[in-house]
Amino acid sequence: MIETGSPQGARKAEGIQIILDSLNDINKDEVIYVGDAPSDIIASRKVEIPVVAAVWANTAEPKKLQEMKPDELFYTIKDFEDWLLERI
Repeated sequence: MIETGSPQGARKAEGIQIILDSLNDINKDEVIYVGDAPSDIIASRKVEIPVVAAVWANTAEPKKLQEMKPDELFYTIKDFEDWLLERI
C-alpha cells in the first residue's frame, strides 16, 4: 500500500492512519515510523505509533529531531539495522 501527500496540504497523520486501518492483523505496537523530519514525529505521535528519527538522511536536521524527542534517534543506517535486529 502506498499513501502520498495531497495537493490540499499536509495530511501525513491521516495517511498513516489509513495505512494502519488497512493492516487488520497488526497492532500499533508492531509498527514503527522512520522519519527524517519533525513533521514525521508530530504525525506519528498523533496516531500514537512509535517513531524513530533517521538522522543519517541528507535532509535531516539533527538538533531539531533531538528536540522532538523521538523514541529512538539513529545517525547511521547500520545503527538502525542493529537496533532492529535486536528486536527480532
